[in-house]
Amino acid sequence: METKIKSVVTHYRDFHADDVFAVAILKMVNPKIKVIRCEYADKKNIDSADIRVDIGGKYDPKTLDFDHHQPDGAGVRDNGIPYASCGLVWHHFGKELTEDDRVYREIDKKIMQTLDAIDNGMEISEVKIIRPYTISDYIMSLNPQWPDEDLKNFDEGFDYAVEFARHVLETEIEKIKRRLLGEEKLKEYINSDINDNYLVLDANLPWREYVIEHTKYKYVIKYDKITDSWQIYAVPIMIGSFDTRHNFPKKWSGLKGKELESETDIEGAVFCHRNLFFAVAKTRESAIKMVEKALQKK
Repeated sequence: METKIKSVVTHYRDFHADDVFAVAILKMVNPKIKVIRCEYADKKNIDSADIRVDIGGKYDPKTLDFDHHQPDGAGVRDNGIPYASCGLVWHHFGKELTEDDRVYREIDKKIMQTLDAIDNGMEISEVKIIRPYTISDYIMSLNPQWPDEDLKNFDEGFDYAVEFARHVLETEIEKIKRRLLGEEKLKEYINSDINDNYLVLDANLPWREYVIEHTKYKYVIKYDKITDSWQIYAVPIMIGSFDTRHNFPKKWSGLKGKELESETDIEGAVFCHRNLFFAVAKTRESAIKMVEKALQKK
C-alpha cells in the first residue's frame, strides 16, 4: 500500500460522484490522508499535493496525476466506457485494496463504469454494456451476506438503511422546496430578458428544470460568488440528458487559460469542458462574448 500518499488535491465548489468516490478510495488507502479542495488555477496547492484527482489536466500514474478533462481524455476500457477520475484511481489502487483480481474487476463493472460514464457525459439509458448502480443496489447490499445470517445483523442493517433513506428523502424534499422558491426569482429574470438565445443571471439560481421545460434558451450564464467567475451552461435537450440544444465549438474542447483565450480571441475565457456543455469566464462581458461566438457556429 502506498503509505507515502499523505495529501490529495481535487477541485472545490460543486462536487460529483467522480471526485467523491476517487477521494473515498484514497481514504481506504490512507485513512489519515489530507484532502485539499482548490480552484483549477491554484498551481501552488495542485503541485504541492502528493496526488491530484479530477484536477491538474493530465493522467500519469507515475506522477500520481488522475485527471480526465484534457482534450484527449484519459483512455477508454475495452468495452468503450471512458475513464473518469474515480475509475482511474480504482484502476491504479483497486487491486491492492481488494487483494483479488475478481473483486477488483467486479467493482469496476458494477460501480466505477457507471460513475465514469455519467461523468463523461454518456447517456446511461443508451449504454447497454453496463447496468447502472442504483439506490436499490446499495440498500440490498446492506443485508448481511452469507454466512453472516444472524437476525440481529439483519435488524441492524435495516435500521441503517432506514436512516440512509430518511436522509435521502429529507435532502431531496429540501432541495425541491428551495428550487421552487428560486424559480420564482428566475421568472423575474426571464420576464425582463430581451434575448432569445441565452439568459444571464446575476445570482446562483436553480435554473435547469424550468429553463429546459419552459424556455427555448440555448445557454444560461450565471455568476458564482464563491469562485468569483461566470459559469456558462449549454442547455440540455431534456432533464438528465448530456445532449444540448447547442454545444460550444469543438475547437474549444478541454482548453483553459491562455490556450482558450487564444482560440476564442476572448480575454477572460477560463475553461471549456472537454464534452462542450460547460464553460467558465472571468467576467460577465467575456461570458457573453463566448456565448455569442458559440452561437455563430452550427
